[in-house]
Amino acid sequence: KVRKLTINEERLQKRIEQLAQIGKIGETGVCRLALSAEDRAGVELVRSWMEEAGLQTRIDDFGNLIGRMAGKDDQAPILMIGSHIDSQPYGGQYDGVIGVLGGLEVVQTLKEQGFMPAQPIEVVAFCDEEGCRFQKGLFGSKGILGMLDPTDLERTDKNGVTRRQALIDFGCDPDRLEASIYPKGSIGAYLELHIEQGPILDAAKEAIGIVSAISGPLWWTVELTGFAGHAGSVPMPMRKDALVGAAKVILAVNELAKLDPQAPTVGTVGHLEVFPDSRNIIP
Repeated sequence: KVRKLTINEERLQKRIEQLAQIGKIGETGVCRLALSAEDRAGVELVRSWMEEAGLQTRIDDFGNLIGRMAGKDDQAPILMIGSHIDSQPYGGQYDGVIGVLGGLEVVQTLKEQGFMPAQPIEVVAFCDEEGCRFQKGLFGSKGILGMLDPTDLERTDKNGVTRRQALIDFGCDPDRLEASIYPKGSIGAYLELHIEQGPILDAAKEAIGIVSAISGPLWWTVELTGFAGHAGSVPMPMRKDALVGAAKVILAVNELAKLDPQAPTVGTVGHLEVFPDSRNIIP
């Protein structure tokens, strides 16, 4: 017999809006950088909702928040549902959040309807998906699979704080990470609801799509060295302007990504640092 289970849309929307107040900037933006005080406040709020729904909760040493619903066979490989609640410096209130709170809403609906799944279900808010603070993301999800690089803990943010120290400040123990790795075969399946971060479904007037492939990003930091000089007195033919060189690189990246219109290749330059950063000095 098939039962139709309907979520509580009002509860879900209210939680999304309430979480968006933590780290709110501007009218619609949020800033909850990974392992920051705002991120911790968001994690504690979501944890309170998980416990309200009757889930067993924990924060592992990767900084992941995990809420568990028991299954009929509690030793069976789990169904994992989740995403992240950390954000870009100016993120949106649905990015990542809908996957965590949507997953929680599904599990809470199942419990309210007296439905017990065959296997355990875990709702996870992964730590540092975005990667903008330490310039490398997917930390929590890679962590539970034992796929971290040995240097990941020593990466620093713009203030010189290492990820190791940020984890300690968050309440985690970076010396016990192995205990938080999931044994091979213990995760049976993974589901994630996410907003579309592009215009394709919107242009097609489709409400939802199924992901068949995901971008494999390569992040490069490139340094171009020129020769500084006075902007008013160095003739154009004698200049070695590093920013002009960078502009050519940016244009080339854009053009290379468009060479094959049928390929899903994209190329982006999203960050520049100019030295010495003065209008009157050639970079």
